[in-house]
Amino acid sequence: MNNKIQEYIFYPYNAEKNFEVGYWYDTQGHVASSVSFYLRTSHLEKLRAIIEDPEATDNDRFVAYNLLQNAVVAVEGQLPSCQDTGTAIVMAKKGENVYTGADDAEWLSKGIFNTYQNKNLRYSQIVPISMFEEKNSGSNLPAQIDIYAKKGASYEFLFLAKGGGSANKTFLYQKTKSLLNEKSLEEFVKDKIKDLSAVIREELITNSVSGISAVPEVRAELLTLQRDLIEKSIAEFGGVVVEGRDIGTTVWPDAELKIFLTADVAARAVRRQAQLSELAEVSANSVADSLAKRDAIDSMRAASPLRQSEDQIVLDATYLNLEETIQALWNLIEERKLNG
Repeated sequence: MNNKIQEYIFYPYNAEKNFEVGYWYDTQGHVASSVSFYLRTSHLEKLRAIIEDPEATDNDRFVAYNLLQNAVVAVEGQLPSCQDTGTAIVMAKKGENVYTGADDAEWLSKGIFNTYQNKNLRYSQIVPISMFEEKNSGSNLPAQIDIYAKKGASYEFLFLAKGGGSANKTFLYQKTKSLLNEKSLEEFVKDKIKDLSAVIREELITNSVSGISAVPEVRAELLTLQRDLIEKSIAEFGGVVVEGRDIGTTVWPDAELKIFLTADVAARAVRRQAQLSELAEVSANSVADSLAKRDAIDSMRAASPLRQSEDQIVLDATYLNLEETIQALWNLIEERKLNG
């Protein structure tokens, strides 16, 4: 059978060999293993095309040839074509009429555990022990498991393994252990936060804030963090200035001075557009629509909605520039004798 497989690799257009190899894997009960040890015909065709391409560089041909060599080794069924399988990912679509009576994610994790234990796949997951200690989980768990709801009575699964780095949609900052330690961590974090300060002003982030902040669990967690921060700041510095849409009504309702700073949507849109234009080209109309939508969502959310409390002082900055707004705020602070 090995000769047939090797012939298949070097002559992927031969449909008979393609069928024979696939049938052999199926009858041997190696359907799952075929993903790890056996490349599709379309993949092999592309590798062959690279080798035969007169415009391909020597490096192109070298890489393609090495991949074919790996394929020849992999078809023995012992060493996968790639052992660096990264993170195990499961995407599932569960029909509304499907009832399992179990913790689906737990059982999927057990299946992943068994697969990595029995199929010669490398364990790539690192788990933290402490802030500066980590170890390999020895099972490639935890996995990324996403289960979505859908109509019907079917349960669909997509299983894949891919490098976690390529799936990182935010930012990743890292240093070696010799450079990043307890002494250097604080300065490292302060420096990298500067990079993020521009990103959080992007329109994509702005448009996502209201949806996330409306989740009761998120609001509850933030409320605890915000109150702790205010208490510590008052204890250490004697006071603090806090900005937010529910600070005066929910987070710290007993504040000595509460200001409801507002402006009409058109004025805010012009100012916001000026901020965003440093990052990307945006129109004033789209910014105004985004602001109006966020105001509506925040005002109607069940947890800590945006509203003015009776004891808040309203400061309308529609026709004030930045310096005038700051001065107006400072005047209110002086009136309450909170500037000392």
